[in-house]
Amino acid sequence: MRISGNDPIRNDPVVHGSNQVAKDLQAQQERSARIAGTEPDKVEFSARARDIQRIKEVLAQTPEVRQDRIEAARKALESGTLNLQGKDLAERIILDTLQNTI
Repeated sequence: MRISGNDPIRNDPVVHGSNQVAKDLQAQQERSARIAGTEPDKVEFSARARDIQRIKEVLAQTPEVRQDRIEAARKALESGTLNLQGKDLAERIILDTLQNTI
């Protein structure tokens, strides 16, 4: 017995791997673009967008706790030079808050 025609096993991407399907799809898109006289879609980011992305990466790597300031406060406390006057501390908190919101 011989069966001719469309063979679902032969054309099944699961059987032959989805990698070939992706290659075929890309080739099809490139052919369509050439026929239409256009290039395939392409994305380019502006310099500002690249800068923003870089800033996000740097911030992600920056520790939330500034260990250098903690160490300085610890040393000042141990040596007795740390000023914990309520008024001075309140002024400093207000100044830091204002600087961070501007």
